[in-house]
Amino acid sequence: MKNKQRLTALLSAAVLTAGCAAALPETAAQAAGSYQHIVVLGDSISSGYQLGTGEAGYYDILADCTGGTVTNYAVAGHTTADLLGVIADSSKQNAIKNADLICISIGGNDLMKPAKAVLDQKRKAGETMIDTIKRLAKEGKPDELIAELTSELRKPRSAAVTNFSQIEQDLRALNPNAAIVMQTLYNPFEVSEAMLKAQLSEANQKNYQSLLNYVSGNEKILNNAIKKLETVSVADVSSNFSGSGWLYTRFTNNATKGDVHPNAAGHALIAATVMDTLGNVAGTSQKTAQALNNMLRTDFAELPADDLALMSKYAAAETALCGDADVNGTVGGDDAQITLQWYVNLLAGKQVAKTQREFSISDVNANGVIGADDAQFILQFYVNRLAGKTSKWATVTGNPNAPVSTALMTLK
Repeated sequence: MKNKQRLTALLSAAVLTAGCAAALPETAAQAAGSYQHIVVLGDSISSGYQLGTGEAGYYDILADCTGGTVTNYAVAGHTTADLLGVIADSSKQNAIKNADLICISIGGNDLMKPAKAVLDQKRKAGETMIDTIKRLAKEGKPDELIAELTSELRKPRSAAVTNFSQIEQDLRALNPNAAIVMQTLYNPFEVSEAMLKAQLSEANQKNYQSLLNYVSGNEKILNNAIKKLETVSVADVSSNFSGSGWLYTRFTNNATKGDVHPNAAGHALIAATVMDTLGNVAGTSQKTAQALNNMLRTDFAELPADDLALMSKYAAAETALCGDADVNGTVGGDDAQITLQWYVNLLAGKQVAKTQREFSISDVNANGVIGADDAQFILQFYVNRLAGKTSKWATVTGNPNAPVSTALMTLK
């Protein structure tokens, strides 16, 4: 079980983002090119379903870090049986034969499709799947739901176990030498303890946990089958997501089918898990840093230390102008005003939807918090520049770890 201790705000700023602090060491050298031809197979995770504009899928990060090119045959909604059909498709076999690396996410829909059919019968207007599960937990009906799910899942679960072996066999018949990495299935319904406490009584929390354990138990059967494959490396996404899965998951509304899929940070963690499984990828990607820096600061601060370290291993630094709170390319009085307003909102107990990037840019004295002093330092920096003085953040803030000049800060 991985260590789930959370990083403090200070450690987060100093180690990962460097805030406006000193530049990080140079990134590792690009991988030697072991995986020039990457084929991605599977379901919605591998197809990047529900990612937003500009957000990277795990395969994009793989391409950056390996220097390889990606051929993606994944299709949202595909099951293990569908994947066997993809592998048998002659139009796709040449790419599979020439692949150095084959990455697969599959099996979730073998369970999800019949489970959704059961939940759809119980879903009320406007509810997402997780809303329905929470309501059933409140109504004290976990055993009833589990009994129905058990009846519907038995056959497709068994078929998936059989299909995993056939997938391996068919891929090896086409390509005996490629590295094949298959992801374990993670529980998409995991939510934070704080969210459960806020929405459910203690008794109903236990009901929800019963349902959560049931889902995990079914996934464990499939994950164990994946781990028994003889020529496939296993990227244990399930273990890495466990205990903080809500940080890596996007819950969509009923208008978009109430789906649950990895968000950009989730894809960054999947990519890092895959590359760590391979063990010989030394390249980095700015897309990983972007995924982390686009997280809400409140979520970023909850990242487990080992997840953060793993993703940072493959993150190439972003750059941004220190103190430029409105990100318009200059540091001015308006940036000081924005920073002060954020601080006032925090004092008033208001939720500040602030990304990790915005936090890092505004934390000009690199102390891990944003306060009135940061606003004052930004204003002083601006006034110095207006007076023709050479402004140095280290001088203005009195913190030697702050940037020594107006050069771009590093964000990683």
